[in-house]
Amino acid sequence: MSGTSYNLKGRQAKFTDYDGFVEKFDVKRTTDDCYTPNEIFDAIADHVCKRYAIDPAAIVRPFWPGGDFEAFDYPEGCLVLDNPPFSIITRIVRRYNDSGIRYFLFAPHLTLSAIPCPTAVVAGVDITYENGAIVKTSFATNLPDEFIVRNDVALYNRVKELNAKLRKERNVTRPIRVYDPHIFKYTDMDQLTRGGIEHGIRREECMKVNGVGGTDSFGKWLLLSTRARAEAERARAEAERARA
Repeated sequence: MSGTSYNLKGRQAKFTDYDGFVEKFDVKRTTDDCYTPNEIFDAIADHVCKRYAIDPAAIVRPFWPGGDFEAFDYPEGCLVLDNPPFSIITRIVRRYNDSGIRYFLFAPHLTLSAIPCPTAVVAGVDITYENGAIVKTSFATNLPDEFIVRNDVALYNRVKELNAKLRKERNVTRPIRVYDPHIFKYTDMDQLTRGGIEHGIRREECMKVNGVGGTDSFGKWLLLSTRARAEAERARAEAERARA
C-alpha cells in the first residue's frame, strides 16, 4: 500500500496525502505490510477504471498502518482498490460481499481459489513491493463480470513491464558496498553450498560483530582471523570453479 494521485471526496479527502499520513507512524511492519509502489498502483487503478468504466474519484483505500477497515467510512458508490493484509483477506472479502461494497483487491496468487470473491482475476505477476518483498500477485473482485475466474493479459503485461523498469532503476541507484575482507556474513555460505563445498569457521578464529560502517544489514557478522579468512577465500574459489 502507498500513496495515490487519485482525488477522494468528502470525509476521505484527509487521506489523499497517504505517504505523509503513513510517515507519522513508526509501526513495526509485518509480512502483511507489502506497500505498493505508486507507479504500479496507479497503473492498476487506471486499467481497472477503464475496463469497468469506473470514475477514479470513487476509489478509496482503507488499509494503512493501524487502520480499521471495518470502521472506515465508505462513501456510497465507492470502489475499494487497495492492497489489503493477505492474512485476513477472506474476512475482508466476506465483509464487503455482505455490505455490498465494491472492491478490486490485490490477492495472493497461490491461494486465490480459496478467497470467496465472485470473480478471481488471475494475473500471477511478480510485484516488488516497497519493503523489498517479491510477491506473485493476482486480484479478487465483485465488480460486474460474467466469469468466476479469468485472466487479464493486458494487466499482466503492464504490471510486469513496469515492475521490471522499477527494479532496474533501483538496482542502478543502489549503492555498492565494499566490505572489509575479514568480514564474513552467514549468507556467504550460500555460495559455498551451491558450489558443493563444505566449510566451517572455528569459534576460536572469529568474533561476532555488529554491522560495520553504519550499514543496515540484519544480524551479526563474523570478523575472521587471517588464517580463517584465507581458508574462506580458498573455499570460495573452489566453489566458483565447481559452479563454472
